[in-house]
Order: sequence, then structure tokens, then C-alpha cells
Amino acid sequence: SGFRIAEDLRNVLPEVVLELNLGGGSFKSQLKRADKSGARFAVILGDNEVAQQVAGLKPLRSDADQISIPFDELAATLVSQLNQAG
Repeated sequence: SGFRIAEDLRNVLPEVVLELNLGGGSFKSQLKRADKSGARFAVILGDNEVAQQVAGLKPLRSDADQISIPFDELAATLVSQLNQAG
């Protein structure tokens, strides 16, 4: 679930501010809200992602494409992406 994944990410990345959004508008409006917050990445857990046991990782400060990452690799991938993004 989103809560478990958020908790795992907070444990691995205690210095990173992680905000959880559980709905409230269209997907587009949720991404706009994440972008407006200044977030560098959005972790996307839609029905399709959950069914496949992956999370979408969408960079919000670059033109890079969204990638799909298995749940158990998400924290390490996010650490790597944050380090690359500076």
C-alpha cells in the first residue's frame, strides 16, 4: 500500500521530505499539485502499478521520462536519482 511504501522511503531517506497524496482530483491535477509543491519527483501508485507491484517514478524538474520500478527497488532507485539530480 501507499502507506507502507511511504514509511519504507521515510526510513531509508529520513532527510527527504515525503508528502503523501491519496487522491483528491484527477491525475493531472495531482501532478500539478506535486509540481507546485516544489517536489523533485512524484512516486505514482495507480491501480495498474499496484497490480504489477511497481511504482512509477516521474521526475518533475526535468524532461526525463517516467520509469517503472519494482517496489523493493524503489528506495535505492530514488536515492540514486536524488544524488544524480544534485
